[in-house]
Amino acid sequence: MKRLLILLLVLCYAGPAWAQVDDHDHEHEHEHDEAGGPPPGPPPPNLPPPGPEELAALTKIDGIKSKHPTNEAEARTLSAQYEEALTAYINGFPESPRAGLALEAALKNDIAAGDPGKAEKLARAFIDHAKSPEAKSQGQRELLQVYKFGGQPDRAIAFALEQANKEPDRPDSEFFVYEAATIQADRGLHDKGVEILETYIKDHPKHPALNKLKLRVADFLVSAGRAREALPRLDAIEKASQNAEEKVLATYFTGVALLAASRQATGDEAALLRKQALAVLAPLVDETRKNAKANRPYGGMAFTTIADVALAAGDVKQAGRIYEEMAKLFAGEAEEKYATKSLADLMFIGLPLTDLEGPELGSGKPVKSTDFHGKILLVDFFTLGYPEYPNTAAAEKRLAKKLAGQPFAMLGVSLNGKEYKDQVKQAVEVLNLDWPVIFDGSGVGGAMATSHHITAMPANFLVDENGIVLRVNLFGPHLDDMCTQEAARVAKGLPSVYRKPAAGGGK
Repeated sequence: MKRLLILLLVLCYAGPAWAQVDDHDHEHEHEHDEAGGPPPGPPPPNLPPPGPEELAALTKIDGIKSKHPTNEAEARTLSAQYEEALTAYINGFPESPRAGLALEAALKNDIAAGDPGKAEKLARAFIDHAKSPEAKSQGQRELLQVYKFGGQPDRAIAFALEQANKEPDRPDSEFFVYEAATIQADRGLHDKGVEILETYIKDHPKHPALNKLKLRVADFLVSAGRAREALPRLDAIEKASQNAEEKVLATYFTGVALLAASRQATGDEAALLRKQALAVLAPLVDETRKNAKANRPYGGMAFTTIADVALAAGDVKQAGRIYEEMAKLFAGEAEEKYATKSLADLMFIGLPLTDLEGPELGSGKPVKSTDFHGKILLVDFFTLGYPEYPNTAAAEKRLAKKLAGQPFAMLGVSLNGKEYKDQVKQAVEVLNLDWPVIFDGSGVGGAMATSHHITAMPANFLVDENGIVLRVNLFGPHLDDMCTQEAARVAKGLPSVYRKPAAGGGK
């Protein structure tokens, strides 16, 4: 049955082969989070339409994905057919801009099915037969992901650095060195990630993306809780760069670093750092007010950061005014959707989390959110029906591993109905979630969901050590940074921005 669930996850969650390419730049990852995270930037360029033969191959892949196996034999058959169709597409249209995406889907299929060796063989065959530099590069990127997600992080780092050092002038060399550093960061080893980047910069002082690499170092320092070290580096980049985008990014990250530093301070010092963050971001915010669309995506990012500054001071009303203005400025754009969603989420922030209690999935023993007081708590509401949940769970596992030993905890809440209890148990086992999961069987329309106003997936609450909601529906690097910085604050004994509720008080 466990094998069946793995195959079901593979078939249901692998993305369509003709999906558009994701932007892998970390400084831009803040733009690509879910609706509750920072706002998305402009969409990637549209791919040219496929010809009749290619369209037929893509339609065949989609047809297999649309089927729902009911037993292990059917799941095995469909998984094999899916792999065969993807491989045929890759071999039949090797230079298509979608071939790399089909390769990615096939590799995910192999990794999820527990066969990283097969995935590596397929990726290497793609690289060997690729004719264009772009296709070969795509294959190398995907082989790196095989090592990264196939349980070989050290090999992934070595391969990434080999590619980055072999041809430092190639357009994607920056991507490879950054991936090597990110793998270390995902282990909680931000300092080693910084070391990788700084060593590469030292070895390649004339690299074409030198300032971008330096920006990545600053970004890592902020994520590592060393925001003050990032500030002089960002100032130097802003002064030295002749590139307008790099200057804007340096300005944006300076504001983010000052905000991060404020979370590690108290009283007048914290207030001064927040004031400095606002002053740094003011020119970008003013330009966005004049012409929002011309200042995408960084204008939207600046607005979300000044809203974060307000929330860091506990000023929920001011954050609301910022989101309202942002929604008007970016009417019709993705930033409006983000701002509107974030505005609705403010209803929870600064208030005690509504009593959250239920039976633990495995033991049946009662679990309460108050059991975790004294730690930063991430409460994750999920259902197996949300297609991206395996990816969300994987990111949460990396976060939990990184913050192991810190005052940080996770609590899952399944919103599947009672008839799915066995499937949820098996999914938790397959995904190897090592935090308690509440399961009361009430489903997405039950009391657990409605009392916390959960109307869409994914959904989460970030709660402080006193049980007060800090943020709602953060994802990606934004969530990672908030959890890291808040856990560091608690470890230092610094107070939360929100007061501890009085004894006997409630929402």
